[in-house]
Amino acid sequence: MDSKNLWSGGGLIYDAMFIACVNSFVSPMVNYFSPWYAVKLCKRSSLRKNFEKSVVTQGEANALFEGDSLELANKYAHAIKIIWTVGFYSPLLPAMYIVGIFAFLWAYWIDKYLVVRRYARPTTISSDLNNCNFL
Repeated sequence: MDSKNLWSGGGLIYDAMFIACVNSFVSPMVNYFSPWYAVKLCKRSSLRKNFEKSVVTQGEANALFEGDSLELANKYAHAIKIIWTVGFYSPLLPAMYIVGIFAFLWAYWIDKYLVVRRYARPTTISSDLNNCNFL
């Protein structure tokens, strides 16, 4: 194997770094710039402008102003994807450890913002669950 092909444009190292950066940094940004959230913002603003003339029930208004639910399975899958990408490509490129650290920091701050500002609170389980018969 020619060592020039590893480092040149389109070589193995270049492709590995590109794959790792895209996998690490694009997934949190897709959650941040969600197209469904943009649609919901447009519907919210039109409801606020035409509040007196709108025929929206309280349940529809609550659903419109409530945030999306937190999907922990997707967050966990993203973390596992970063770990496997870094573990697979780090023998070729030791800088992948640094990319992995920045990817986890990036995902942490994006997810923190989303949990605090955008996501809906999870439903609470009351004490009535103790009285339920599952059989």
